[in-house]
Amino acid sequence: MKNTKRLIALALIPALMPFSAFAEESKAVALPADDVAAAQVVAEPVAKPSASLSDKAGVLGNKLWDSAKKAIKNANVKKQLNIPTIQLAQGLNFGASYKIESAPSIAGKYSGIDVWDVNLSAYPELFGITLPAGVGAGASISRQVTYIQQFKSQKDSLLRVPYDPITKIPLNSKIFFEKHKNIFTGEEEQILKPGDFIGYRAPMTFSLGKGFSAIAASHFGLTAGLSYAISGEFDVHVFVMDNNFVRVKILAAKSNTKGASVGVNLLGFNGIGSMIINKLIDTQLLEVYFNKSESDLFIADYVFNLNKEEPKELYNRIVGSKLHIFSIEAIKEQVLAANPFASDETTRNRLIANLDDLNTMSMADQNLPNQDRRIFKLLNAHNETKSTTTGQKISLFKILRYQNSESKTGSKITIYANDDNSVKAKFRLDGYNTANSFEILPLLNIWGDKHTSNNSLLTQTDSANNPIDFVGLQNSKIREDYTLHKKEFDGLVNRLQKILPASILSKLELPDWNFGPKQAVDSAHIQQDITFNSSLFKMKAEIKEEAILKELLQIIKHYGKLNSKPMGAKPFAGADEKDWAMEAYNQGKYAEAYEGWELTLIPSKLAIALSDRYSFEDRYKEFSYLYEKVPLFSEISTVLLLKLLPENELEKVVIVRFMMSAKNQKTVISDYPTTESFNTSNLFREILAQNSYISDLSYNLRNYIREDGTIIPIDDIMIENQKKMK
Repeated sequence: MKNTKRLIALALIPALMPFSAFAEESKAVALPADDVAAAQVVAEPVAKPSASLSDKAGVLGNKLWDSAKKAIKNANVKKQLNIPTIQLAQGLNFGASYKIESAPSIAGKYSGIDVWDVNLSAYPELFGITLPAGVGAGASISRQVTYIQQFKSQKDSLLRVPYDPITKIPLNSKIFFEKHKNIFTGEEEQILKPGDFIGYRAPMTFSLGKGFSAIAASHFGLTAGLSYAISGEFDVHVFVMDNNFVRVKILAAKSNTKGASVGVNLLGFNGIGSMIINKLIDTQLLEVYFNKSESDLFIADYVFNLNKEEPKELYNRIVGSKLHIFSIEAIKEQVLAANPFASDETTRNRLIANLDDLNTMSMADQNLPNQDRRIFKLLNAHNETKSTTTGQKISLFKILRYQNSESKTGSKITIYANDDNSVKAKFRLDGYNTANSFEILPLLNIWGDKHTSNNSLLTQTDSANNPIDFVGLQNSKIREDYTLHKKEFDGLVNRLQKILPASILSKLELPDWNFGPKQAVDSAHIQQDITFNSSLFKMKAEIKEEAILKELLQIIKHYGKLNSKPMGAKPFAGADEKDWAMEAYNQGKYAEAYEGWELTLIPSKLAIALSDRYSFEDRYKEFSYLYEKVPLFSEISTVLLLKLLPENELEKVVIVRFMMSAKNQKTVISDYPTTESFNTSNLFREILAQNSYISDLSYNLRNYIREDGTIIPIDDIMIENQKKMK
């Protein structure tokens, strides 16, 4: 028992003392004051298990120790400092925080992340209004600056100068040429270096909620809540490229979200006890939630060539003026652009009203070589999205965390012309997305993985949003794994061999990684994009229902776990009304589970969609029905189509990109049939990136940096952009 407890303690120490683990990599790491004592305390217990333990326990202890050392070196280290909230008046509060973070990044590098946040919040008490018990309401306005740098090692990402948003925010283009002395190395270096990212966010939120709770046991409570929030924000993203080029995205986002949730919480601790408990464990053990939202995103995307004087002046006047934190005029513009109550047209006009000079200069230079152009206008667009999301979260004492979500989205996208911002094209995107993540010791982000799957149907539409042409169907799967084992890698390769036709697989390069004695690689990122282009509905082919049913049954048999519940199933049927489809599904008998609807609907409707005897309208109608109404089809459509399409049509119809990267391993990116054909799917990626930003407002550096860690140069950006805008 004593040895068992010691092993358990050994496994849990990294979760409780995150900064102490870096002593082995660098003795010079400067810990925050309140973590110094903790690091000293754990110095002795974190000794390697002694030989005096029993052989079995000793072997287990050594494995735990080796795994912990390796994983901790790849950990995500976070520390947040909060300035105590100041009550300016009854119902009016001011708060601020600073978060410093080191996290594994692209190509085995590490991101050093600094986030400064100031917040002003108001509640009904400010106006002398008293709300009923359990009802919450409020409004807030914030200013947040996120600065992300790339480093070769975790030591360097920790030993860095904290970002100062007051003097180092890029209000003036001259900052991209200025240098300062690094206090750790003593060397002169650029203040903002190629690869640095600055995200400026100015959100406004108005919210209303109602909560319910009931005590289920002495320390457990059941909670439920309803919420409604309307928000708007004005964002500017600045990314420093090579050769004095700077990419700038200016965004205005609005959304209103209705939500409901139920959960299980830990209760019954006093004030001091709650502070201790919240440090060690998550008090919310279980949550099931549902959200429905409507969002609008306006985006303007430009590249400035700061080797020339005119772009410098335009940057200062147009971009720099929008980044001021204390300027009354800048704050006024930010508030008006982020106004969630403004009409779409008002927001759009305000966003692009002062971009005319940028657009004019971009048009004037469009026929010049890229190095001689002053401004590059990449995109002006508007994205209206409606989505519903369901999900659940489980958290066990900050030792284990699991999260799963499913969402359906419908987006209307308007792309504006480069010359006069008239409407160039309109599109419609229907998407079905799933995400699940599993983590052990989530405080450190060292053991676990995340899987996401996005299925998207893109059509070009007329002014009334009616489809007039099929653009494409895409399935994108992404796996992010803190530690990917050789056995898991082999399983991925085997699955690819099952779902991809031999003619496609033969042209894709698979990595020959060195998994080492631990039979694992760190910080793995695996992405598979399969796109069916507009030729899918132009093929001269005839695929019978019988052939579709045969392939469908084979896929169901060999696909593995399927996430799609049977159509018409009753997941929560009572004992007296058992649902045979759900029973079969839960037992993994998928052919039985889908026998009621899916095995009839998919063959009959897909046969029409793939037949040239029908009009585009008829083919699209049947295909969209399957995509929107039959969850199983959304989940396996790409695999099914790959199996059904004639071999001689694949190169005309299918585009595949396979991408794998891991720390200290060769990054492999391969395309089918060619990279040139892959670039024709850039419109898909642009719209999906917009939807991703709408859903989680995150910063994805893969929009700027390749998987091998190099910055995407302006020549490649323009090649991709020209394909995207055709």
